[in-house]
Amino acid sequence: MQFIDNVIGMYAGRHIIINRLRMYRRQKGYTQAYVALLLGLKDKCEVSRWERGITRPSFDNLFSVAIIYGRLSEDLYREFYKGLQREIEERKKAVALSCDQKLNEKKHK
Repeated sequence: MQFIDNVIGMYAGRHIIINRLRMYRRQKGYTQAYVALLLGLKDKCEVSRWERGITRPSFDNLFSVAIIYGRLSEDLYREFYKGLQREIEERKKAVALSCDQKLNEKKHK
């Protein structure tokens, strides 16, 4: 993926996924332990790993966290979402161009 350099940083030699989880949790005044309890996790370690970008939440947990924070899921990983959006738009243009070229080839036969 071309956008990956924009959404993955390096920290202590590890790739991390940039996110806004910590910011939104703090805005709500929640602790990692509280969020972990709401999600049914055994401790706060997983929430910490998500916030640091070391791992990503499962599909279910992503939507659950969005509900807990009162945000849309794409807000939590905005840079990742925007990168995907740009990539899809580029693909749409490439597909449209390819289709146009094929139509023109058929017209000239």
